[in-house]
Parts: sequence; structure tokens; C-alpha cells
Amino acid sequence: ATLAWNTARHIEGWYGIMGVGAIYHTLNPRLFPEQIVWIMNNAEDKAIFVDLTFMPLLEKIAGAVKSLKQVIVLTDKAHM
Repeated sequence: ATLAWNTARHIEGWYGIMGVGAIYHTLNPRLFPEQIVWIMNNAEDKAIFVDLTFMPLLEKIAGAVKSLKQVIVLTDKAHM
């Protein structure tokens, strides 16, 4: 899954996800957190590519997503 703005990093993630044959779907950050959790649980997301600006949202919901194992933050070294 991805939770990110439409940026070059998001597109790079799309190519990478598709390139390894994984399933790609975007999450709308305008949804309620409970809706995002439902979508992620229904999809059984194992990883998420997330824009740094959405980390506070992800931190609130990550514990409720049973299958989530990996978080990839879309940022550069200067902002880590």
C-alpha cells in the first residue's frame, strides 16, 4: 500500500512494487483513520510506502493493522 502525495518518490515506489510482482494500491489520506485501517486489514497489507508528512497518521493506526510488517518512509536522508 502507499500513503503518499503524488511525487516522484511515489511513482518510483509504484514501479518498484509492480516490478517485483506485488500488489499495489493507494490509500486516500482524506479518509477517516478507521477506514484506512479497514482497507489495509481487508487487503492484508504487509508493507506500506508512506510520505513523511503522513507518519503521525500511520503511527496512530499501525497497531490496528494485523498484517503490517514493514514501513518504507518516502523521504531523503536529510529528513530522517
